[in-house]
Amino acid sequence: MSELELFPHCALPGRANLTATQGHPCGDCCAQFGELLRPSTDTAPMTAEAQARRDDQTRTAQRVQRAIAAEAGDLERPNQRCWMCTKRRTCRRVHGQWECRTCQQHPA
Repeated sequence: MSELELFPHCALPGRANLTATQGHPCGDCCAQFGELLRPSTDTAPMTAEAQARRDDQTRTAQRVQRAIAAEAGDLERPNQRCWMCTKRRTCRRVHGQWECRTCQQHPA
């Protein structure tokens, strides 16, 4: 687990901005998300310890996902937009772009 910071950071995951109150969003997030951000009525604001634990778990999960994706290489994924026919299909990543099986078999 990472060390706790001296000043509270934004409660939204992935944000490093400082905030006035622990467990609350920063001013930038309040301005950008406006009414989409609403305080939870059933729980207290997140403590610094809980926020650090959540962020560590998120970073660990992201590292695992990146490692799996790097190993998989040409993994196919459903509902991707093929760059050739622009239809949503099960596609494979080829040179950084999604290509469906149809377009791979019958290039234009």
